[in-house]
Amino acid sequence: MRNELKEHSTCRLKNTFNQIFMKVKLIILLVVLFSKTISVLSQQDLPYDDSGVDLEFTDTIDKHSFNADMDHEFDNGSMISLSSINEMQIESLRVLAKVWGFVKYYHPEVVRGNYQWDYELFRVIPQIMQFDDTRERNQYLTDWLRKMNTNLQPDENPLIFTAESYVIPQLDWINDDTLFGVDLVMELNRIKNSKRPDYHYYISLEGGYSFDGEKNYPHITWEDQGYRILSLFRFWNVIEYCFPYRDLTDLDWDRVLEKYLRSFIEPENETDYYKNLFALTAEINDSHGWIRPFSALKKNVFAALFLYLEDKMVVRKSYTCQLKAGDIILKINDRDVNDIIDERIALVCASNESRRKNFTVEEMNRWNEDSLKIVVVRDNDTISTYLTDFNLREPIPSCFSEIPAYDYQNELAKKNILYIPIGISEEPLAAIEDSIMYSDGIILDCRGYPAHESFYYTMSDILFPDSVSHLDIALLDIQHPGHFRLIPQPTWGRKNPDYYKKQVIILVDGSTQSAAETVVMIFQQAPNSITVGSQSSAANGGAVHYLLPGNFTTRFTMQGAYYPNKGQLQRIGVKIDVPISRSISLYLQGRDDQLEKAIELIN
Repeated sequence: MRNELKEHSTCRLKNTFNQIFMKVKLIILLVVLFSKTISVLSQQDLPYDDSGVDLEFTDTIDKHSFNADMDHEFDNGSMISLSSINEMQIESLRVLAKVWGFVKYYHPEVVRGNYQWDYELFRVIPQIMQFDDTRERNQYLTDWLRKMNTNLQPDENPLIFTAESYVIPQLDWINDDTLFGVDLVMELNRIKNSKRPDYHYYISLEGGYSFDGEKNYPHITWEDQGYRILSLFRFWNVIEYCFPYRDLTDLDWDRVLEKYLRSFIEPENETDYYKNLFALTAEINDSHGWIRPFSALKKNVFAALFLYLEDKMVVRKSYTCQLKAGDIILKINDRDVNDIIDERIALVCASNESRRKNFTVEEMNRWNEDSLKIVVVRDNDTISTYLTDFNLREPIPSCFSEIPAYDYQNELAKKNILYIPIGISEEPLAAIEDSIMYSDGIILDCRGYPAHESFYYTMSDILFPDSVSHLDIALLDIQHPGHFRLIPQPTWGRKNPDYYKKQVIILVDGSTQSAAETVVMIFQQAPNSITVGSQSSAANGGAVHYLLPGNFTTRFTMQGAYYPNKGQLQRIGVKIDVPISRSISLYLQGRDDQLEKAIELIN
């Protein structure tokens, strides 16, 4: 039976690193298209209630022949009920979280899909909680693993770290015989050094990364203690083994596990649990990261969009007459708006503080209340009013407002500057391609998202005297989770003695994220380029969805992306030559500080 499973599974899931190398450009393109879709969803005009949005992946792979899919013992609930948890039990759960996660990603039989590993956790928790002695606990874990380890075969080609090993798995903890005892350490090392298949039940590489083996248990409610613990264990371990930037989090990742254990076991109420779930996912400090649905925390959405400028919350667009674009929000329900932002920010995931504040303010249209008292500055007057237009499905006629953008065409024409936004479509780009060489300067506005991959090719062929390397990409080694290996990347441009030799200004800000940051990294290779603006979102590399119990979907970056020679981009952002932020005063006039600086810099 096991051989049949292996043959069938291999046909469906086999995807070696050599195959990945051949498919890397396709994967990058898929990531671009996927991220663009998410970007469009997040930037749609009318705010929406996402409680009805289904973000679950549809499995395209039939996995019914896996033993893991035949186990239904806990489909209707974990039957875990722990109370009066003492410190010894907390420590045992912490140990179990790490051992369970390590075995999930490294044990050949779990990798093959021969165990429903979520349900195995529910079988082990009641047993391990009975022990008040570490030696008895360790003996139980040793016996548990020995039963699984009977058919292990040693890996004849053990992993050797090389210069291409950009991220190294952190597995020294399995050798802590003071904590685990000699026997348990031996069993953990047998698992580590065993031969694993070149596919993984929980990690799919077909067409890019996905976690097809994970289940979201949509009918399980927050009250189920076992599934709450499972949510913590699953998310903590997927970051431990599948997130290339784990070592860049503000809080040491081991400390994160300790921080949230008790709050997941014994939350005060439903809201407290959801807050902890959102806060946990925010700990990865990744601008690709989020958790949905928002409606678990805030069920109502007000009909306006906001942005954060100079420590002030400004109305960017309004679909109701109750607010006007350009209004500056001072207070909500008699509270200073910055106090509310500071309270909410811990639940928002982002790579850096500026992006985190902006994300937080973007979500300030979400409330549980259906009426808010606010104080705003409008046209230099301070007024008080109430907001009641929540959950609109279409704008109120004649109430839509946004600040009209200043037209810079005259300024650009006077200096013969060609302005090219990153979102330009293929036809307009083709229409201006012949005129690019006749301009006296180019402004590449990368504050947004690329519409298509040909933008990269067209501009790099024009801007570079020769082909260039722009970034390094590191992919997960599914046979050794936690290990990310550098893969070959295509170069951009061509040998071209007639390349564009005039000034190239690249504009960036917090909306420059992922593929847009890749575009910037490419164009920064142009000999006469200058990057102008504010800190980018600082999240590059392909992003992936990950499911959690209770029908939650999370997302995080799963490819490492670096400047050449391992230069850090994540959390820092793209390199900036001339830093400049946008100001409220010019924004309210529809003007653009960064664009004006770019025009100024072109002689």
